[in-house]
This record gives sequence, C-alpha cells and structure tokens, in this order.
Amino acid sequence: SPCAVPGTSWCPPWPMADAGAQPLLPGDGTDDVFRTIFLAYPDALLVVDSAGLIAMANAAATALLGYSVEELVGLPVEALVPQQVRSRHASYREVYGQAPTPRPMGRRMDLTAQRKDGSEVMVEIALSPLQSHGHPFVVAAIRDIGAYPRVQQALQRARYSEHLAQVGRLAVDTRDLPVMLEHVPGIITTALQIDVAAVWLLDARR
Repeated sequence: SPCAVPGTSWCPPWPMADAGAQPLLPGDGTDDVFRTIFLAYPDALLVVDSAGLIAMANAAATALLGYSVEELVGLPVEALVPQQVRSRHASYREVYGQAPTPRPMGRRMDLTAQRKDGSEVMVEIALSPLQSHGHPFVVAAIRDIGAYPRVQQALQRARYSEHLAQVGRLAVDTRDLPVMLEHVPGIITTALQIDVAAVWLLDARR
C-alpha cells in the first residue's frame, strides 16, 4: 500500500488536518510531506487511537523507548507508563478524549516513560488531537529531558535534600555521636557521588 508505514501493514491517518482546517487535496504531494516530517521528526512521535492503541511511531520513538516500530504499533499506550500509575493514566486518557485540546510541552516536569527493558526516563509530552476520515487520534510528542541541566540540578537538589533528611533522622534516632560519625561519611559519599568522605571534629578549646 502506498500509505503503509515501512515495516508495517498499517496506513497512517493522513492528511493530518483538524476539524477546522481546509482539507488537503488528494494527489498534491502533501501526504508524502507529512509522512516524511513525521518519520524524520527529532522528538519521539506516537499516533494513538481512541482505544489507546498506538497506530504509528517514528524512529525517534523507537530510539527513546527501545521498541521497534512493529512492536509499538498496536501496543496499548499504557505499556509505556510506569506500572504504578497505569490505571490512573488510563482514566486521564479517557477524560482527555472526551474534550481533547492541544497541550504543549513544559506544563509538567514530573512525567516518566517506561522503556521496553523496564527502565524509566523523564520526559515532557505534548498532545495534539486530530481527526482523520472521521476517526479521532492523538499525536503525542515525547522528549527526553533527563539530560537537561535544569532537570539534573533539580534531581541533584532532591538527592541532597533526601540525604540531609537522612542525617537528621539518624541524629534523632541514635542521639549518639560515635554512631553518627560512623554513618555520616557513607551518607556523604552517596549524596555527592564520591569515593571517600571524612568528618573532622574541631575542638574550640585548641
């Protein structure tokens, strides 16, 4: 089929025009342009149908999520959500489907996608509803933000805060200075991601 995604038997929902847009004329080459843009787009792109099944994925999605295109097509989108929030995500998706509106990136910084190997990656997600031949779809653009300096700084601050709280809990629980001195260097090495740490006590009388 001339509109099939390479490696699949699925025909993508081109032309990708919303309900208020002028229809694209068949044979004007626009379908090929949209298909090329979709497949070459640098962010991971998924087209998801009203049942929550992935209908199309680009190369960036396979690189980010660890699946092949063939594995992604037909996969429930909830499979890409960490197990602990899958049921909640399904509810959110159903509510969104009742009144879909474009949602740009940058609204939330606490989203996580789950790769095929079970590992997780921090992402930003933009959603764009579209209609094709009377059928509703949603295009999800997914961006790995784990390498962003601001995200790394936020994670670093969170790690420091957690280890500082750990020292506080240790102080309250033990109330024993030798025990504190025994455990604090280990907490410091973990927090700072270093090999060795030492604690020196300064005697004000010297």
